[in-house]
Amino acid sequence: MKAKSNKLYQFLKDNDLIGKSKEEIKEAKLKHRKEYLRVWHKEKREQTKDIRIRFSPLEFSEIKQKANLLNLSPTMYSKLAILQENQSEIKIPNKAVLQELVQKLGILGMTVLRKCPLEIYEEIEKIENILIEYISEK
Repeated sequence: MKAKSNKLYQFLKDNDLIGKSKEEIKEAKLKHRKEYLRVWHKEKREQTKDIRIRFSPLEFSEIKQKANLLNLSPTMYSKLAILQENQSEIKIPNKAVLQELVQKLGILGMTVLRKCPLEIYEEIEKIENILIEYISEK
């Protein structure tokens, strides 16, 4: 009897299956493999974490094409893309500078309100409100 691994051979020997019928050995090998994979997957789950994402067929085909161009599997390509994006630095503008701009826009708006049409003031006010909202989110 030839076993591919020492652990499998030891399993067959421990269960007194060496020299038994091919069907019994085949069944024992399946049982051993099932147990081995169960333990292996349990260890992997403890060492790593999963992220499961679902794509539409069109999205997946686009990802697969790009991965094939790079000689990668879609899974490895996705992992590398996520890790690269995660490593890129997010630059948040200087909040003090933005607050100063909001103040200057407010002053400019009041000046425009006195001298120019109302539409121009309203546009400046919209810009000012967008900046205030942006600052409050950061």
